[in-house]
Amino acid sequence: MADRKKEITEEDLLTLLTEQQVQIEDVPLFELKMVQVQYGTENIPTATAIVLTPEGLEKTVVATGSGSVEAIFNTLEQLVQGDIHVIDYRVKSVGKGRDALGEAVINIRYDGISTTGRNSSQDVLEASAKAYLNAINRHLIQASLRTQTVS
Repeated sequence: MADRKKEITEEDLLTLLTEQQVQIEDVPLFELKMVQVQYGTENIPTATAIVLTPEGLEKTVVATGSGSVEAIFNTLEQLVQGDIHVIDYRVKSVGKGRDALGEAVINIRYDGISTTGRNSSQDVLEASAKAYLNAINRHLIQASLRTQTVS
């Protein structure tokens, strides 16, 4: 972040610290490698993502949507097995100025269980994609913990 921003504020540091996801060694997670969105007022928004799956495979997925964010969510939804519904999605500015971070927070219902994901970036579309995967990863961690508790 220091390479991209002129000045790092206390708010930026707090946001970075709170977005750190708990890692559990034996729970493989999704990792966003790249997201690209094509958008134009006369075109259908299309998102392409390259994601490292929990199985260790690098997958490229593409989908469209009514807008850029929906295209991203539709793209990433292809990676997971199960039923996903976006309950709430918010983006807010963290800090001030042109190089402020954008924080994305998403609440999803995945197979009947609600989970929240968050991420921040100078690019709100990247933050949105990472927040979506963060919510999926949190669901995977919770499912693993439930399985370990039952066993």
